[in-house]
Amino acid sequence: MIVFLACSTASGSAATRDVSEILGLDFESPAEFSAKAGHGYSIQVGGSGRQVTLLAGGRSGIALYVVPGRISSGGIVANFGKRGRVDVEFRPSRRKKVEAPPDRCKGAPRGTRWGVFVGTIRFAGERGYTRLGLHRARGRTHVTPNWRCKRPRGGESGDTGSGKQPSVPGESSEDALVFEIADRSTGVEAGAFAFRPPDRRGLTAFIAGVEERRRRMQIARFAYATGAERSFSFDDSLTTATISPPAPFAGAATFQREPGGQGSLSGSLSVVLPGTARIPLVGPGYRTRLYRLSEDGIAIGAGS
Repeated sequence: MIVFLACSTASGSAATRDVSEILGLDFESPAEFSAKAGHGYSIQVGGSGRQVTLLAGGRSGIALYVVPGRISSGGIVANFGKRGRVDVEFRPSRRKKVEAPPDRCKGAPRGTRWGVFVGTIRFAGERGYTRLGLHRARGRTHVTPNWRCKRPRGGESGDTGSGKQPSVPGESSEDALVFEIADRSTGVEAGAFAFRPPDRRGLTAFIAGVEERRRRMQIARFAYATGAERSFSFDDSLTTATISPPAPFAGAATFQREPGGQGSLSGSLSVVLPGTARIPLVGPGYRTRLYRLSEDGIAIGAGS
């Protein structure tokens, strides 16, 4: 299941950074730059090893493209096929930062250098959702040697509490609900999360996504939104639930748990991901799960 807790109310490049971090997308690469693109999107380019990553992020969605390429403190070279190309050389400025190893660690200093990437930067999103054409972009390079660190003496890391049992929400605790929708045949997944603190306004978040491969390029697309509490309604016994997310989603979906524990899904819920046509999220191929999360993040009474 995709990590739909990544939803953010931030916009533009800030939203891109927030979502990419929560999804586990590491942009602490040997070289990276970002630039504003068309239709309110921003684009970040980075990577690691022999892979180059381009992330296009806007107010309500991100698309991640990964291709083979060359990336180093000297520049970035990558071919995104019909989508575009990056072939830039790094020209450093005087601004830099050097970080010595912390206490109990040994190794060479870590360094960051700011400057300008100069060359070819072209990208055209599918269906025209965004476009970028530049010859220079501000960015930075990183030198990150491994540090060898001694472990603290004694049990300073603390007890993980491996024998701890999940705590069930009570009358005075938070209530967290998860609603998952997935089609294994297409790889499309969607989810809703409702967090209901007893004494303050809760959070309702939605996300949908799909991953695909086109020859040597891997693509992951996500759309996300936050909504009012009424956009995710359910009963205490979790036999019924209805979600009606805001844009880029449209329509609504209703879950009904039938005798025997099986659940059915009906409605008109759909979503537009960056670079796609509208995708229905209700149909014969979709399977659902509706369950509570304990305060420890463990599923309670999960069922489909």
